[in-house]
Amino acid sequence: MVTKELANAASKIHELSYSLENLAKDDEVGLWHLSYDDEIVLREARYVLDTFREEGHANNDQLTGRWEDDKQQRASARRQVRQLESLIKKFGSQLKDAANSAV
Repeated sequence: MVTKELANAASKIHELSYSLENLAKDDEVGLWHLSYDDEIVLREARYVLDTFREEGHANNDQLTGRWEDDKQQRASARRQVRQLESLIKKFGSQLKDAANSAV
């Protein structure tokens, strides 16, 4: 089960939350925050962050304004990128620390 703090942070990032909901639906597991662990959520966060950097992906188009120069969409994409980077840095290091202290 995902830790409460990570679940709350992930839920506030639109694309990550959407991706986790779709993943849970595909896996037929119900609610993602009850079915997955922190490692799976962090892996999905890395994937979603990569989509913002992948040329040709809709998230990248939103970030770069490729199809529409919509300032609000670009600002939302930039905010999500910052949130994803922060989430990965914070919870990724916590996961590493927990693994190291278990050894």
